[in-house]
Amino acid sequence: MKIEEVGENIVKLNENEAKSLLMIIYTVIDAAIYGNDMEGKYKEILLELINIYGNLPKK
Repeated sequence: MKIEEVGENIVKLNENEAKSLLMIIYTVIDAAIYGNDMEGKYKEILLELINIYGNLPKK
């Protein structure tokens, strides 16, 4: 998914969807910072965030 498409999808989110997405992102980042055994996990977590954006509903 191109970054332009992601931006377009983010702009189309309603307030509840945006809050939910923000909470998911916060949880993933929190796990990256405070999780155990993070050696080599940063790339995996970044890819997870990209997948979250890639799975945004298209409106």
